[in-house]
Amino acid sequence: MIEGLRYLPRVQAQRDEANGAWYLDCETCTLGHEERRRFRCAFVAEKDRLPQSGPEHDANWCPGYTTSLPDVIEAARALSWRRDGQLGNFYDLPVLLRDCVDILDVAAKQEERESMRKRREEMDAKRGR
Repeated sequence: MIEGLRYLPRVQAQRDEANGAWYLDCETCTLGHEERRRFRCAFVAEKDRLPQSGPEHDANWCPGYTTSLPDVIEAARALSWRRDGQLGNFYDLPVLLRDCVDILDVAAKQEERESMRKRREEMDAKRGR
């Protein structure tokens, strides 16, 4: 679950870049067995998965799987409520959910910083720096 919280902002950004096209979605996955082994698909037997060869160098599981776990989705909803200042009205916060929201928030902010860095580099390259 922690992997899903950490990867969700990155996976969402990559889905946005694909303009709604498929990207790391278990329900519509069209990857063959070999590709699933490389992505460390949760639906491939552990003995058949290739070591640390997912879309992220440190992924233990395919981020498409971990980001779609119910607890990760719930944490994303809670983060949205927290950013609106309404989290206390919607949830009686158990410690685990609070921790999940914090992990997801850190990952989202990291993805925002990375996106801003890339845009700055692109603008600098256009200016000839």
